[in-house]
Amino acid sequence: GRALQRRPDLVVAVRLVDGPPQRVLRGAAVDASMVVLGSRRLSSVREALTNGSVAVPVAAHARCPVVVVRYPEYDAGLTAKVVVGVDGSEHAERALAWAFDEAARRGATLLVVRACPVPLAPAAAAVAEEMVADARATMRDTLARWTTAYPDVETQTHVTLGHPVRTLADVAGDALCLAVGTRGGGGFVRMLLGSVSHGLIHHARCPLVIIPLAPDD
Repeated sequence: GRALQRRPDLVVAVRLVDGPPQRVLRGAAVDASMVVLGSRRLSSVREALTNGSVAVPVAAHARCPVVVVRYPEYDAGLTAKVVVGVDGSEHAERALAWAFDEAARRGATLLVVRACPVPLAPAAAAVAEEMVADARATMRDTLARWTTAYPDVETQTHVTLGHPVRTLADVAGDALCLAVGTRGGGGFVRMLLGSVSHGLIHHARCPLVIIPLAPDD
């Protein structure tokens, strides 16, 4: 296929397995380094009215990174860019670690994005300004040790007010990939996967990489 045309040095094995895709892929992911899935590009509403998404339950339970490619014909932009969404959580820290490593491996710029929720308080403008300032300070402190460990990776930051799913999908645009963290490990799928990861499966144009916590976390 096209993969071998691009990388004839790859060893490709094909297995035909009888069973529900979610269960089969979750089983295959147990000892995998990464799982790559396509997408039917259904909206969240249409997904609920059909047999459901394969990507959502696989990403929710996998202990390795899961890549969701919604557009097989996708072609990254001229600028090599890896985007990662952060929110100060442990899940985001894992995604940040993966993103720095990926950017270094590809020789790409790393764009670190934080979307702060829009406050509904009467003094919204003042609250919003403080939230963004605090988020920028936290990001600066967090990135200090990573930029020391990866001095050759050009790092950019973007902190703004807005919904995380919409913000990340828009900012990522034609990036090489967009990385986000998730809890992973069992339980109610959407709660387990996280609303941001779940939303980006349906809205990100570039390949989405969902990073779980380590097995012992």
